[in-house]
Amino acid sequence: LTLTRGGRRWQSGGRTDGYEEALPRRDVIAPLVACGVWAGGWYMAEEGKIKALVDSSNIDPNPDPNAWPTPKQFFCLAWPWVAGTVAMLFDSVAAKFATTSDMKFLCTTALNDDIKATTALCILAAPAEHSAPFVRAIAETGALARIREIVAIYKTLPREQHDETLTNACVIASKVAADPELRSQGLPIGDFLWMMPAGPPQLYTTYGAEGVAHLWMSHPAEMLAGGGVGNAAGLAEGVSLSNLANLVTTELAARLL
Repeated sequence: LTLTRGGRRWQSGGRTDGYEEALPRRDVIAPLVACGVWAGGWYMAEEGKIKALVDSSNIDPNPDPNAWPTPKQFFCLAWPWVAGTVAMLFDSVAAKFATTSDMKFLCTTALNDDIKATTALCILAAPAEHSAPFVRAIAETGALARIREIVAIYKTLPREQHDETLTNACVIASKVAADPELRSQGLPIGDFLWMMPAGPPQLYTTYGAEGVAHLWMSHPAEMLAGGGVGNAAGLAEGVSLSNLANLVTTELAARLL
């Protein structure tokens, strides 16, 4: 049977049963691009690569907030997102990076620096959102205490001042809540309820609903006392369907109800 299939593969005449028409064209561009991105991510996961970029990413504040960012500012803002996305797409890259001293650096030194914490969370959030082993690797560094501290700091600020740093911290916190072995090190249900305000959803509201979904059965009284049901009902009605994030929030709130 194997020889017969091999012979058919190399026949000069094409099949007439529609089999070949259903196959994608023999294009090498997509595999080359995918392999190139993976190779680049594998190279950047080597020891010292990410740490050097984080140490050199010192963005000078722009005196004009309406001005376009300089090339250096754009690079410093873009590369952490690219690095996190590549680690999210390729588990092997994330697994390799999790064993390096750069991972320890991000979860300790960088995360405890008020400026570098934004970069560190941007890199860590994307792979953590899609990989439970990566979340455990973060927890093994002791970084969850700093995640709780960051959320506590932002809770003292008006919601208008919340930014992607808080959102990325909430991403990791929600994935910690999803792991029964790590829940004791994560945020309490009250913090996730705080992420679900009564009104327009925030960027982190989705992760608040996700965290509550994992914790409410163990803390039903706190869920009710914190107004979780009413806020979830408001979100499930669809406050705004103008973007994908709100659609996801609405769906998660409906499932929570």
